[in-house]
Amino acid sequence: MEIVKTDHSCPEEVFICECHSLGHIFSIIYFEEYKEDPPEMYLTLQLEQYIPWWKRILIGGKFAFVNKQYDDTIFNSVMIRQFDMDRLVNILQLMGHVSGDSDAPVLIESEQYLLTFEREIEKWDNCAMSEFTLSIEFPHDLCFFRRLWRAVKFAWGWKSRYGNCDSMDIDEQQAKSLMHLAELHRDLSEAELAEKDIAST
Repeated sequence: MEIVKTDHSCPEEVFICECHSLGHIFSIIYFEEYKEDPPEMYLTLQLEQYIPWWKRILIGGKFAFVNKQYDDTIFNSVMIRQFDMDRLVNILQLMGHVSGDSDAPVLIESEQYLLTFEREIEKWDNCAMSEFTLSIEFPHDLCFFRRLWRAVKFAWGWKSRYGNCDSMDIDEQQAKSLMHLAELHRDLSEAELAEKDIAST
């Protein structure tokens, strides 16, 4: 069995949110450990935020007992900077060539988390802006005891209600779809933005 060294040779990219906070980051790492095994890709997300203890109890209680997923005070996404798009595309290319032409959001799901990569064009101060975001939420069918456990940890002092989302697996098709979406965002020209702006007026 041929083994490829992985101690210092695993390609990895770290992306910081457009808000420039080092508490809002995600990383993608690519593994190719054994030649006969398919390559693997993992995503780790960190969203740190300071919230007063009394507000953490209130937010955690709403989440545990009424399954309130969203709150205006909770950060749940990372906005990927435009000049980082090449790095994102390049590491995703390691999983294979781009396929498909869909502009739909890319979903990556596990038992505990649902991640969504989405490309949006929004109107802001009378001009069109293109945004590429990674958002996280819990599955809507998360059981009460898991919600309660997360709410207690959040109220006790977790820096984010979501904790650290560690090592979410990205399969080959997800990587290809995400790469295509990233390329669409990266290659969006000023002329296309202006056209979108005109269409929205």
